[in-house]
Amino acid sequence: MKERIKEIRKTKKLSQEAFGKRLGVSGAAISRLEQGERGVTEQMILSISREFGISEKWLRDGTGDMETKRSPALSQFEQIIEDFDLEDLVKVREFMDMLIKVKEGSKIIQIRDHIEYISRPLYDLPASAGNGQFLDSSHYEMMDFPAGIVPPDSTFCVRVAGDSMEPNFFNQDVVFVRQIPVINSGEIGVFVLNGEGFIKKYVCEEESCSLVSLNPAYEPILIKESDHLKVVGKVVEI
Repeated sequence: MKERIKEIRKTKKLSQEAFGKRLGVSGAAISRLEQGERGVTEQMILSISREFGISEKWLRDGTGDMETKRSPALSQFEQIIEDFDLEDLVKVREFMDMLIKVKEGSKIIQIRDHIEYISRPLYDLPASAGNGQFLDSSHYEMMDFPAGIVPPDSTFCVRVAGDSMEPNFFNQDVVFVRQIPVINSGEIGVFVLNGEGFIKKYVCEEESCSLVSLNPAYEPILIKESDHLKVVGKVVEI
């Protein structure tokens, strides 16, 4: 194993001191490992595998590939978040926590009165989007729905407030939403515009874009260059 540890360090182009620092030990400790003067503990094996993306099986007995295979999606995700600031990372964490709850709710199907139920996070639109942080974990509750009405690609739900989207959406209706960062013109989505939450139709014509109500009593909201618009997701089902 000592030769494989040295191979990892040289592949990563690290000195013994830098390699040890990543693992929380001294460079002298790494030197003793590479020379076989010190036994490799179980914790050290796990630390090397986790820190450097090394196959635990290869590290133990030299079989298989040295590095664990990474999915293209994970690599792309890491590239995207490299430039995120702290506020962005907090929102990513909130969203990931919510996705975990969604997956858990989808896996655990409850049966009551011979009806299957699965869970989705339910947000109250004015409360959760009013401060511009739609994915604030303190502003949703997990709600059980009959499995047959839950779109498989939905991420969360929103309770509609007001009559601006009638006749498609009425006050207190619950809509299922798929979390996506962009939306096409003509699609209905959930948005945060300058810190205020909306369910609207997104319409772009020539050089201008607007958030449009389905109720003709409401004027379209023109999106100006100075506005901050965030697409939260696309409505997929009432």
